[in-house]
Amino acid sequence: MKLLKKHENTVFVHSLWRCGNSYFLGKFAGLENATVFAEPFNDQLSIVDKAVCATAPAADSGFSAYRGLVDPKPKVGGAGIQHYDVRFALNYWFAEKEHGQLRYLQHLIDEAEQTEGGFAVLGFVRSLGRVSMLRELRGFHLVLLRDPFDLYWSNWLKLRDEDTAYFALQYVMLAALCRDVPALDALALKYHLPKPKIKGGHYAFTDAYNQLHGRFSEDEDLLREAFILVFLLSYGAALTQADLVVSVDRLTQDAGYQTNIAGLIGDRTGHELDFSDCAATQYDEPAERAAFYEIYRAEQCTLEDSKHPRWVSGGRLIDSLLA
Repeated sequence: MKLLKKHENTVFVHSLWRCGNSYFLGKFAGLENATVFAEPFNDQLSIVDKAVCATAPAADSGFSAYRGLVDPKPKVGGAGIQHYDVRFALNYWFAEKEHGQLRYLQHLIDEAEQTEGGFAVLGFVRSLGRVSMLRELRGFHLVLLRDPFDLYWSNWLKLRDEDTAYFALQYVMLAALCRDVPALDALALKYHLPKPKIKGGHYAFTDAYNQLHGRFSEDEDLLREAFILVFLLSYGAALTQADLVVSVDRLTQDAGYQTNIAGLIGDRTGHELDFSDCAATQYDEPAERAAFYEIYRAEQCTLEDSKHPRWVSGGRLIDSLLA
């Protein structure tokens, strides 16, 4: 791979699903010369075409920013974005090798920088396990953190009340795919998860999702344990790599914290944002919260005892940043 460019003005926003990423991207989207790429690792980017990008609301899917990057040589099942590989979505979540991800992201950033003063804002919900690798592109890396129970319960309510398993099941897919991570491999063995093969077109990703959905979308114990482990391991890997960690809960509740975070972002980017309308939901579910945290603390202790590298590097910071 040729020498990477260093993109000092690029903003990277890292989080999990339903953690305020779209809210932050909306703040940057209003800035002059900013090109906002929402979810650059989204599996749908393997099949989108120019028509989809042209009609996608920027504040919703963000695919409009990809319009000029659609592959001119359509693949089976759809055009897709140049240099994108559907395995970027989940397969390489904790991968140490870059597998072409940096070349792909550099292509997005170069597109944003074609205009004078232009810069890219990349909003990821699938990047926490690989922030260290993404730092090779330089830039300013924000990590958004939310209370783990509230985040889990948000996913669970989508499944329980709206019959939308997508968010909750992503964590199970990660346990099934990331077998090189001992804690996730142990979870996969405990629940007899299959080993999906995702290679080639988007159909392989869809087949893997459907296979897991059909067998495991109603297993609440698995959904909770998979979420907890991915949460702990992902933030354990990401927190020490962040230039700034933002508690979305504190940003909701504390006007002084809003001002402080806006100032820190302004000092680094030259753009001061207004967070006075931040509104992350805190759920009043004491019994469910207590049950969740009993398992959460047990998993923390297990990771601590195992000296898992992705935990030791940053996992011990999680509680202090949530306080």
